[in-house]
Amino acid sequence: MVFAERARAGLRVIACSREAARMGVRPGWPLAEALALWPTGTGAPRPTGTGAPQRTGGMPSPPAPAPAIWRRSDPEADRQALHAVAQACQRYAPLTGVEDSGQNPPEAIFLDIAGCEHLHGGERKLLQDLMKDFARQGYEAQSAVAETVGAAWALAHHGNGMVSVPAGQQQGALQGLPVAALRIAPEICEALRQLQVLTIGDLQRLPRISLPSRFGKELLRRLDEALGTRPETFAAEKFVEPLSRAWTTEYPLASQRGLDEVFRQLLDSLLETLAVRRAGLLDLRCEFTGERPIEPIVLRLSRPTGDEKHLRQLFSLRCERHDWAAGILKMTLEVERVGWLAERSRSLFDDEEEQSGRAVEGLLERLCSRLGEQAVLRSVDLPDPLPERSFRLEPCLAAAASAGAASASTSTLREVPGPMERLRARHRPCRLLLKPQRLDVLSIMPENRLLRVIWHGQSQAVTRIWGPERIETGWWRTQDVRRDYYRLETDRGEHWWVFRRLDSGAWFLHGWF
Repeated sequence: MVFAERARAGLRVIACSREAARMGVRPGWPLAEALALWPTGTGAPRPTGTGAPQRTGGMPSPPAPAPAIWRRSDPEADRQALHAVAQACQRYAPLTGVEDSGQNPPEAIFLDIAGCEHLHGGERKLLQDLMKDFARQGYEAQSAVAETVGAAWALAHHGNGMVSVPAGQQQGALQGLPVAALRIAPEICEALRQLQVLTIGDLQRLPRISLPSRFGKELLRRLDEALGTRPETFAAEKFVEPLSRAWTTEYPLASQRGLDEVFRQLLDSLLETLAVRRAGLLDLRCEFTGERPIEPIVLRLSRPTGDEKHLRQLFSLRCERHDWAAGILKMTLEVERVGWLAERSRSLFDDEEEQSGRAVEGLLERLCSRLGEQAVLRSVDLPDPLPERSFRLEPCLAAAASAGAASASTSTLREVPGPMERLRARHRPCRLLLKPQRLDVLSIMPENRLLRVIWHGQSQAVTRIWGPERIETGWWRTQDVRRDYYRLETDRGEHWWVFRRLDSGAWFLHGWF
């Protein structure tokens, strides 16, 4: 994985995964030069030595790495995600915030843990729990605890592993760090390097009175902030109160009817709180505590809603897939995600299209509750000329819910197709085989006109035929694909979508209209 952004000379790499770094990719490279390390279509790296890898000792060569994937960077989305992570860290400390250097995109989160250490068993234990939490979410993080914001930033970026500096010892901990750890501009670092001032210790041995005139006021300010002789604060995130409700009992509750009633009471309390904020539920997590482990229930919706009846119906459908024989002692409802409720103006006549869209959304949500989210999928178009590779299947509610949070007033399950999409839809079948199947045909040569097709031992005569539509892959594919597609009508009234391979002349069935 490689991330790139627009520069003067084109796209350049700004970040890459460990696998790409092992291939030799470095930030600052032109994107074309980075992607050139992978030969087209194979996913295997080009040899970096004098020759290609050889088989040695009768052992096969190691498997080739996955093909390179690159994405355009989105700094604003990164910033929003970092703010969301900072808010999630409020479970460890009430004051959390994102760095605001003003020079580079933010990449650090500050936590003021003063007075919170004993709640987690000490600073070291708090740090370990925080790192485990990041690891569970898929983040690779570096951390440090110090008395000042500047020292914590320096040790987290240039220290080894999890660093916890005892009180009064941060000056010694900063001595061996490079001057770049002070968060100063690159030109100041370069000027210090030319004078052989490489570490913070080297900098402290210089006369303080000469630093502002030679390197500007920023250098001395950052040094004092790191050492604690000058105060520094950070902008704290607004505290987000968790929306949750809990119910406990001394005797196990094992009836479905009782669970529905408890869920209704907790849900009513949550919806009253959200109604004040004019917000609706998008993700609701239900956790249970009983005599044996019980899998939690997560209700996901395509758009924010405050419909109690619909939510209770979804909960009942999900409960059908659980066994409540052992009973539960505690039920907890936690709101994981909310969205703004759409404002709808009243009209004299009902909007049938809008009502139909909501009915479809409700049906999909009920199907996902009964069958599971991975069982209800939708097709997403991909820019590939081959029909079998021009789409992918993804959970229907996953994409719809993320779009619904961003724009609650817009339907996320229905998109208005453009003229090219409508034109293509008329020439594409409603049913498409994931893998084309071979056909036996009877045709007249040399014009190659089809008279009869045989599939699975059944023969049908061809009454009408439309085409051809030629589809070819680009030159960058390792194996060229050249096909002529036809739409044909059989004597049984069926409309088939077939193609003939131009290299072998073989016929294949690909779908039905």
